[in-house]
Formats: sequence, C-alpha cells, structure tokens
Amino acid sequence: MRIFILYLAVFNVGIGSLLAQVQELDPKRYPIMDRAQSYGGEDAVKHSPFTRGGGISNATVSFGDTLFAETFSRGLAGDAGNGNWNVADNAAWEYRGPSTTPDLSVGSRGALVGNRGPIQSPTAANGFMIFDSDYLDNNGDSNAMGQGSRPAPHLGIIESPTINFSGYPSLFLDMRSYFRRFQGTCYMVFSIDNGLTWSDTLHIYDADFAVNSSTAPGERVLMPLPPSVSDNSQVKVRIVFDGVTESNANGSGYYFWMIDDLYFVEAPRNELELLEVYLGSNRRHFFGNIPYRHAKNDTIFVSGWIRNNGINTRPNSRIDTYFNGNLENSSQSITSSPGSLDSL
Repeated sequence: MRIFILYLAVFNVGIGSLLAQVQELDPKRYPIMDRAQSYGGEDAVKHSPFTRGGGISNATVSFGDTLFAETFSRGLAGDAGNGNWNVADNAAWEYRGPSTTPDLSVGSRGALVGNRGPIQSPTAANGFMIFDSDYLDNNGDSNAMGQGSRPAPHLGIIESPTINFSGYPSLFLDMRSYFRRFQGTCYMVFSIDNGLTWSDTLHIYDADFAVNSSTAPGERVLMPLPPSVSDNSQVKVRIVFDGVTESNANGSGYYFWMIDDLYFVEAPRNELELLEVYLGSNRRHFFGNIPYRHAKNDTIFVSGWIRNNGINTRPNSRIDTYFNGNLENSSQSITSSPGSLDSL
C-alpha cells in the first residue's frame, strides 16, 4: 500500500508560477491514518503521516538595496553609524557578546532550557540579543517559578534608531532568529512619525506556534513589511517579546527569543508567496489536511492564496500541481499586482 504527501513550494517566480508536488512515503515509517493530525515546531520534521497542504519554499530570492543592517556587535549601542537602540519596557533584553557575562556561548539561562544553546547566526561571533523570559521568571531555579528578577507576565521591547526608507516602495525584513514558545509571542511594531504613534504590526510568532516547540537555532526570517511603512523617512521599529497577552492555567510568557543579523532590504523584483493551501475532493469545499484513507480513492483539487511581495506585476501567475514529477493540474492564470492577495 502506498502513502502520499502533498507539499507546495514557491517556485520559478520568473514565469509567475507556484509548484505543488506529491511525494510517495514509506508506509512502514508513516502508517495509514484514520483522521487528520498536525504537528508543529520541533516535532514537525518528525511527523508527516497525512496528505496535507503547505511546505517549504525552494525559491532563491534576490533582494535589492540594504537600507538598514544591524548585527548587534555592540548590543544596544548599535552597529557603527546606526545609533542607539532604546529599552522601552519593564523587562530586560540582554546582549551576549565576546566579553559579556555570560558571554555569547550561552543562550537561555532559565530553569527549563535543557541542552539548548545560543543562536547560530552568521555573525554570532560578535554577539546577539536575547529576551530570556524563562530566566527572568525563575532565575534559573525550577523551584523558584515566579520569583525571578522580572517574573512573568512581562513585556520585552527594544526600539530602533530612526531609519530612512524614502524612495523604496516595497521592503522586506531579513533576520536570524531562535525562538522557543510556551505562551510568549513575538512581533514588530512600526512608527512612521519617529515614534509618536505605532500603527503597523508585523507578526513573527503568534499563538498558533505550538507550545513547547522551537525554531531552528538559526532560522532565517524573511517577511514583507507592511506597505504603509515603506517610502517614509522617519521610521522606527519596536521588537517585542509579549509574555502578557497569551496565558493558560500554568502561566504566561516563556521561554526565550534570540535575534541577530537584522536587515531591512529592498523587495525583490519578482516574489510570489504561497500563504494558504487547501485540498478538496470537489470545487466547493477545501481543507488543510485530508486523511489518507479518504484521499487515496478520490481526485484532489488544490486551491490557495498567493501574495505578490515583489516590485513587478506578474502575468500568468498560477499554481501547478505535480504528482511524482508529472504535471497533473494547473490553476487558472491571473495577473498579480505588487502587494495583491489573490485566491486561485
């Protein structure tokens, strides 16, 4: 008996298409399922026992100019020429550098860190920033939960110097990140009036990030900035670890967020992003996951949302579905305008 998994990847944006492929899996490793099942974070790479939408982008993105670069080589003092970062909260982000205590060989110091180490970023050797919610709550002692120097619930916010985005209508965040979640979430908020008001939010890790799971130690975060932020001369950004908004019976906050190598860059000329994928046996009802026993004897149609993050309008944008390397279906073709969100 054969099991198949469907995954989709942003592909070949030069001609404006998105690729969907179906891969045959080993039935001994991935047994037949009677219901849909999902995993996240650290477990996601271990379990794929169902036909599902989603996947990993194989696209190579070519960005334009770099408008702001911060490697945190001097912590909150900022890289040379950038200006200082400010602390705007009641809890502490920490700089880990070659001469700090602890130094850059140490990640979280919390009681629940296990054997997890520091972020693995390209410039980790000159330091990185960490919000160590675990340690702030318990001071590294599992018997002292809620008795740390700044116990949860807490917010961790650092604010950038002023950044000039004038003349650039479309921008991306390119950053290295290491995040582990209990109830904490992470996002950026932007001001276009030098910090007087904060009107745009870029969500990086939300409440749908699985509890007790983590990213890879050097995950690369590539995300388009909110359109209203671009082409402004008085931009500031706040980087926020939110250990207040989400909670459950066992508490709030936790565990940590490490960041490094933060860049704001000009958007690529051609960049299509597949945001949502739905699978269905008819043209009316689509689902994120379909149990194999249902999918194996049916015709599966693919639908999805695509967003044009690039500078150029992309004609003939579509979703192509491949099975074992063979093209099985192509969606209708559309012309995708910069910033548009389209359903196919």
